[in-house]
Amino acid sequence: NETLRENVVFGGEWNEEQYRRAIKASCLEHDLETLPNNDSTEIGERGINLSGGQKARVSIARAVYSQADTLIFDDPLSALDAEVGHRVFDELILKELSGKTRLLVTNQLWCLERCDRVVVLGEDQRIAQQGTFQELMDSELNFSDMMKEFGVEDDVEEGEVDDNEATLGEDAKAADETQ
Repeated sequence: NETLRENVVFGGEWNEEQYRRAIKASCLEHDLETLPNNDSTEIGERGINLSGGQKARVSIARAVYSQADTLIFDDPLSALDAEVGHRVFDELILKELSGKTRLLVTNQLWCLERCDRVVVLGEDQRIAQQGTFQELMDSELNFSDMMKEFGVEDDVEEGEVDDNEATLGEDAKAADETQ
């Protein structure tokens, strides 16, 4: 069992400023205040005493603390509530890590408009389309249809995308249940 701090530092060299930036950027500050021993709290094997969102944010903080030049995020927003997800995307992925190469795998359609490039996988898990968000929206291909199907295009144009409305998995499941 390691402490939350040890989990974020992950065997790296201790740097207080770097650690504080990682905690702030991953929206863990409030959580530290609620843990019994702040960041010295043992989080248990596989983080059993943390919520899914807290586990995700500890992983995000670890990635930030590492100061790697290239970061791969595998659906980091899915375990976060809408408000925290937006803050992590805006403050961390877009701002704090702006000088780094970031690969974001996600089904959170609301954030695609703000990504440099979008790669869409087909049913065969091969690249079906790629380009900027606007290039894909302007294309005659499936991307713009998919965005319309899930009600994202109008929201994106208005700048009001609710990630609950823009989650592919939930909308696809709901559509299947009504048919």
